[in-house]
Amino acid sequence: MSPIGDQPTGRAWPWISANGTNQEEPVLMVICAWPLSGQYGLGPRIIYYGAVVGCMVSRKAEWLRNSLLGDVVMLFPVVAALHSIVLAALHVDGATDVDIYGAFQLLVLGILSAPFTIKISRTYFNDPGRNIIFLWFVMIIAGT
Repeated sequence: MSPIGDQPTGRAWPWISANGTNQEEPVLMVICAWPLSGQYGLGPRIIYYGAVVGCMVSRKAEWLRNSLLGDVVMLFPVVAALHSIVLAALHVDGATDVDIYGAFQLLVLGILSAPFTIKISRTYFNDPGRNIIFLWFVMIIAGT
C-alpha cells in the first residue's frame, strides 16, 4: 500500500514518470516558484495596515496624517504596483513568483482606500498636487 493510500480502482497510487508513463516507483514532483520577498512578509504588512488605520484615526493631527499618508500609505502600494508590472513583464513560463500575491494584497487595499483618500483629501480638490494622487491611483490600477 502506498503512503498516500489506494486509488478508487484498488491499485496503488500510480506515479507518473518524466516521460509520462505510469510506474510503481515514486518520482518527486516539483513546483518551480520563487519564494516570497521580505517586503511582503508579515511585519511590513502589519506596519502598513497600522499606518492605514492611523491615517483614518488621526485625521485631525495634520503632521501625523501627512507623514503616514505620504510616506507609507501612498508609497508602499506604488512600489508594489511597479514590482507587479515588472513581474508581469518578466514572466517565465512554468515558474511562479509568489511575490505577485503579496503585491496583490497591497494593491487591493490601495484600490479600496483610494476613494476614501480622495474624498477626505483637501489637496485633491484645492491644490495642483492632485496630479500626484491621480498618478498614484493610475499606477495602482496598472499594477493590479
